[in-house]
Amino acid sequence: MIRSLFPDVANQHVFSMPCVARSRQSHRQKLVKGHPSVPLDVMMAETGCHEIRTPAFVRKLLDRNEWKGHPEAFKAIENEKQGLLANGTWDETNIRPKSEILATAQPTGNEIHIGSLMVFVSIKGFEKLSHEWIVKARIVFRGDAVKDEENQAAVFDDIAASAPTSLGGLNLIVAYGLLDGNETSTSDCIKAYVQSL
Repeated sequence: MIRSLFPDVANQHVFSMPCVARSRQSHRQKLVKGHPSVPLDVMMAETGCHEIRTPAFVRKLLDRNEWKGHPEAFKAIENEKQGLLANGTWDETNIRPKSEILATAQPTGNEIHIGSLMVFVSIKGFEKLSHEWIVKARIVFRGDAVKDEENQAAVFDDIAASAPTSLGGLNLIVAYGLLDGNETSTSDCIKAYVQSL
């Protein structure tokens, strides 16, 4: 990225972290005066605390068999679907069977692309107590599984890159944000952006 912005400079130098002579440093006391250090097990015993839970924001991905044990999973999927429909992500007014679409396209030579969706369901905050869990779902388009009318992998010759999600686009965003006075933010999709407002 630096070479693309400053080719005359970057091509003549090798960037490195600044080096300084090693020196001994004394221990920095971090304890507050009047509050001596107490071992964790002693403090827990004195306060009657039996366990300590530290939120790590662990997310457990559920497989389809596990969805059955979580009724909230189907509610989360429906909420995600309704959010996508509200944003106009797809249209359900003219749904037809795949076989019917293929039967129409193949004899006429019409080029079509058939895609599929993938559903992810996860428990957000899985390390917490079960009543604190948040079940979330995401529905994504499988770009790796698009087929044409001959059931072959679709080829999109006219797409060179999906900027700004391409690496070059991301590098440009980072470079702009690093300049004094600038600030950048990104979002993975419109729905995530709308929800974060």
